[in-house]
Amino acid sequence: MCAKFTTLLLGLLATGSQAIAASVGSRTTTCPPSSPSPLTTANWIWTNEVTSSLETAPVGSRAFRGRLHTPTDQTPIAATVTISTDNAYELWVQGQLVGTHDDWTHAQVYTVPLPAVLQPANQVVIAVNATNDPGASQNEAGLIMAVNIELACGAVVGYVTDGSWKFDGLLVGDMPQGYWEPNFNDEAWTGAFVEGPYGVAPWGAIPVDAPAFSG
Repeated sequence: MCAKFTTLLLGLLATGSQAIAASVGSRTTTCPPSSPSPLTTANWIWTNEVTSSLETAPVGSRAFRGRLHTPTDQTPIAATVTISTDNAYELWVQGQLVGTHDDWTHAQVYTVPLPAVLQPANQVVIAVNATNDPGASQNEAGLIMAVNIELACGAVVGYVTDGSWKFDGLLVGDMPQGYWEPNFNDEAWTGAFVEGPYGVAPWGAIPVDAPAFSG
């Protein structure tokens, strides 16, 4: 009788352990709902050298960075970046140079595979060298971007340029060495100035080109 009871008890404990493990596993692999962000939901940003989208900006290059925090229980597998810059840009994704362009009248699209292990953890880091070229007496500058990150579970999480993006606040001298690297220390950088939403003057409703790169 005692042996039968012991066998029954061990069986119940094993079943309970399996149920708990399954429950924990389901919590850590729950796929979030997709929330993609088109370029039309993004903002034009620049440094604090301007106070409006129509103000003339100094000529030269400026470094920008965005740290996009991804769900801690999911694996990001690819990032699709839609970007335009007045006048030109170099785009870096997770330390990889993925594109350059010098015509702000159209936005470009790049899809980039992400490394299996992100450093820093649960962050996709976007860096941009944005350049304002010499121009007319009215010479605006701006950067706009939407980033959509695909997760291994199939969901897409969207991010856009806003005041949470940062720029190198020194604004003089050479660009910071390695600013495009994911682990670059940007704690001392300054929050970007938001010039206005997609469609704001002088840029208007710029069209989006077909994807320019797929890694």
